[in-house]
Amino acid sequence: MLSRILLAAFLTLCSVTDLIKKRIYLMIVIPFLAAGLILFLAIGELSLVEELGGIFLGVIILLLARVSSERIGYGDGLMVMVSGAFLGLFMNIRLLMWALFISALVSAALLALKKAGRHTELPFAPFLLASYALMTLTL
Repeated sequence: MLSRILLAAFLTLCSVTDLIKKRIYLMIVIPFLAAGLILFLAIGELSLVEELGGIFLGVIILLLARVSSERIGYGDGLMVMVSGAFLGLFMNIRLLMWALFISALVSAALLALKKAGRHTELPFAPFLLASYALMTLTL
């Protein structure tokens, strides 16, 4: 239960800063990543492979941010690293896939309504938060 609350708090904080400042701050990421790792060590609900795999998914996104000249933001990779520390690999993949699906729907709607163009950047944190909300409602 504590891990769910902490992850929801993290994604909410990131959503606010992403919407307002278009930034994800390390001073938010680092304490929550540490909390996820401490909970893993204390409670041990996930295997080591699950835990590291969940975090590694975020590392892959960081690498994609690097090679794409930040078309994908570094903050997105950092957020997925933190969510991976709380959720593990398979639930983190599920979170990411739902977030990408929701963002695609919103993007399509904005394009259809001519409220956004092809190069419009959308903050990703709110989509991760919405995805996590959907996941917790269906668990």
